[in-house]
Amino acid sequence: MAPPDLQQLKDAAAGFIREKNADIMKIEKLMDAIFGDYASRQENPIAKAWSLYFSALVAYDEQIDAGEKMPGGDDNNLRLPPPVKLLLIPPVSTPTSSASQPKRKKADAAADLDSEAELSDSEPAAKRRAGRQAIPLLDRLSIPGHNPRKATKNKHFWTCIAPDCPLERQGRRTEKDVLKHASECNKLRTHDLDAWQAARDAHSGAALGAMLGVASADSADLETVSDSASTAPRPIGRPPKLLTLESGQQRLNVPAYYEAGREQIAGQNEAWMNGVRHWIMRLICQCGMVPDMLERDEWNAFMKHMNPTYQPISKRDMTNIISKEATLVDELTVKALTKHQDNTITFDGTQNRRGDEMYTQHACTPDRKVFFLGASIGTTESRNAEWIEKGLIQTIETTGRERFAATCSDSTNVTLATRRDLATEIPAMLDICDVVHALQHIIGDINELPAFKNMLHTMKPLIRHFSKSGSSKAHLREASASAVGDGGDRLKMLAKIGKTRFATHLLAVQTLEPALADVCKLYRAGKINFSSKTVQALFDGLPMLGSDYSLEYVTFRRDLLIYQAIVTPFARALWALESTTANASDAFLFWTAIPHALDTLFAQPSAQTGIELPLQQNVRAIYNDRHKFFFAHSELYFVGFCLDPRYKNPDFLRKRLDAPDAPVPEGILFPHAFLRVKTFLKKLLLDLINAHKAHVTGEGELAVRLQKQLVAFWSSEAPFHADLIDGDIMEWLRNLALGGSARCDVLVMLLQRVFSILVNSMPDERTNSMITWLNSPLRGNQNAQTLINMIKVGQWYTYHAPNASGPRRPPRPPTVPFRRIPDAAIKATQMVESQSDDSEEEDSDSEDESDDQSEREIDTAKERELEALRKKVMQRKKLRGKKGMRKTFRADSQFVVDIDVTLDSRGLKWLLMNEEEYRKATEKERADIRGKAATPAVVEKTTTASHWDW
Repeated sequence: MAPPDLQQLKDAAAGFIREKNADIMKIEKLMDAIFGDYASRQENPIAKAWSLYFSALVAYDEQIDAGEKMPGGDDNNLRLPPPVKLLLIPPVSTPTSSASQPKRKKADAAADLDSEAELSDSEPAAKRRAGRQAIPLLDRLSIPGHNPRKATKNKHFWTCIAPDCPLERQGRRTEKDVLKHASECNKLRTHDLDAWQAARDAHSGAALGAMLGVASADSADLETVSDSASTAPRPIGRPPKLLTLESGQQRLNVPAYYEAGREQIAGQNEAWMNGVRHWIMRLICQCGMVPDMLERDEWNAFMKHMNPTYQPISKRDMTNIISKEATLVDELTVKALTKHQDNTITFDGTQNRRGDEMYTQHACTPDRKVFFLGASIGTTESRNAEWIEKGLIQTIETTGRERFAATCSDSTNVTLATRRDLATEIPAMLDICDVVHALQHIIGDINELPAFKNMLHTMKPLIRHFSKSGSSKAHLREASASAVGDGGDRLKMLAKIGKTRFATHLLAVQTLEPALADVCKLYRAGKINFSSKTVQALFDGLPMLGSDYSLEYVTFRRDLLIYQAIVTPFARALWALESTTANASDAFLFWTAIPHALDTLFAQPSAQTGIELPLQQNVRAIYNDRHKFFFAHSELYFVGFCLDPRYKNPDFLRKRLDAPDAPVPEGILFPHAFLRVKTFLKKLLLDLINAHKAHVTGEGELAVRLQKQLVAFWSSEAPFHADLIDGDIMEWLRNLALGGSARCDVLVMLLQRVFSILVNSMPDERTNSMITWLNSPLRGNQNAQTLINMIKVGQWYTYHAPNASGPRRPPRPPTVPFRRIPDAAIKATQMVESQSDDSEEEDSDSEDESDDQSEREIDTAKERELEALRKKVMQRKKLRGKKGMRKTFRADSQFVVDIDVTLDSRGLKWLLMNEEEYRKATEKERADIRGKAATPAVVEKTTTASHWDW
């Protein structure tokens, strides 16, 4: 350091001590001019020592302004506190103890700089890291500021240590405020990962769940920190009798017992208060109690009445408590996810009432436990694919890239690009489309068909009337109640047509059609009046000959029944695949079962069903477009179906006459399907080997074993001939893996990965509904991070903490036969809201955020084909939405499903047999429909010379 620079720093330090309320920002500018920016100062030990010294002076100056007196001094003879002495410039010589150093006045503190020794720039890295750890945590996380020109109460402020963090908080910095911001600041995480992790450790250690040991079964292993914990020594034990003097004792030491009693009562009260605050936190996060209630006089009077020792807590303090608990939940979530492999990460976009845009993130384990990982909160950044991917990568790396098998989301422009980029960044991660949104898009396209235009146009104002008119609703309930005695069903409500549920139009049709006759009677009796001319025309028309209803009424009711018959297979499949147990095989089988059910419906005469040929062709075309786009994205679904031990391939696959593209082992049935499965598994295994290159040996041996095991599975040879127990695929695979046989280990490992993947993003939909519920006007417009923390804590204590209440019923795997879906389960599913606007989803992302991603160059031929399909679907949707343009719909003569599957298979016939047919069929007939397992073929046991060329 040059002598002039050293003199400037000495003068600045002396001036800071002499002048009260000196401006720290001037010193910051001086430090920048001498040592460079903050990043350069972190690498310079002399600069760090000077920054440490000035931070100590600022802290001491704040204590003086607060009117605090230091031990050993008074207002006229102030001394630096002992901790500040140790923070001065470290000497090169052997340090002496602080007790042997003379005490100095504040005005003489600058004289320490005369004995400064220059530190070498070649200081070892370990010593520099040790010096960084010696810096107080507050100084590692924040920079204090001071402006004497402002009013007295606002002259202090502090900022985050990250250069690109826009935070500037007014007031004096406190530990709880700094730790709360630092533990949630992604800018600090990018700038200084060690400081960010230290802040999170300190923040989570002070969480109530850690102190009480209720957040996790092994919470006792976590380090707990309590700011209010008493450190005073407590006497252990007491004399045998309270008033008996011991030998040599002159007088009973009553004050010691009195002080011990006070400490014991204080400790009990503190523990009780921590428990009360923890339960209040759970009421807010799990039950949605309004946080403003904590500051109401009625609430505090109620709590004081219950226990006079209750100490009121402010809303701001409760927010800090929730933040600490959320940080603890993050640590426990990471700890839980590290126990699993083949997790699935899902994401979806939403926003709160303030307009803060968020992309929530969830992880689903192979045993279908869902964990909320948090959200990427948008501020001034463009919410494009690059920004979303960056947040996902940060979350994934917290647990480890090797622990995730796939990513799943809906198929907007920006999410498609994000998944593609994420799969490119992590090759072993599969890119999966959400099957629930894909089915909902089919229903949305059917709603736009001309055959249902008039029906939907009339139904919307009809249902809207009953949602607004209380008297009309009461009359309709009375009419339905009188019909109960005649064998009818009681009407509970008419489902509204909204944007917060899947298949919402079908729900409205299912509730309106049984009540339509009662509505007509009430209207003609004058008890109900409609303001809509369209609805009036429905009931005012002249009755048809031999009927009590008009032609408009009969046509409207017929369209309701036709719509219900066509859309019900899609909706029932959608509701079943919303389950967290849905896997790739379930998705493929439902997509194949839907056209089979519709073909059975369309095969009936049009005069009987009322479904004309043009409508049938339009529905087929819509299904074919969506089917091609969905399954062109990945072969995962077909592979999962072919390798599902619940179904026998001969019952579903068809024999093709064309020659396969590559040779297959002798005796293999359905060689085309076998080649598709083999290609997918080979690539999956190779990606896993490349991802774990440092830990994998014998790559060629793994390839050979996969070849033998796949042939054995395809031919139902041991050990793959074992039966399933209760249809649990993962349990079947775990039993094979526990056997430790080299005849199945590689294939079982790949199958576990395939069937562990969640094929929907419903966890994000449910969390987005929670965001809407917690961010209602009654609860105020909470900060986005506060909302995320509340939901994170609420879901942890609902599903994952010890003694958690959990879901009301355990999740069940989706059942493929539509007839086996219980009506009670369907009705319960219909009332579950999901925060997804599917009618506007593909257009929900702004052009500036998605166009740059959708127009990027695509390298491979498969991706180019996929991009062309997506643009084709989007272009058709945009043309339909333009005013003044004639809507055109394609017409297909047959359903187009997977090329290796036939809709006339005996397996589908048995699975989709309705209740009446199922009861009439004899056991022999059902066995004949199911078919028998194929006889294992004689397979050649030799292997090829090349490990991967088979």
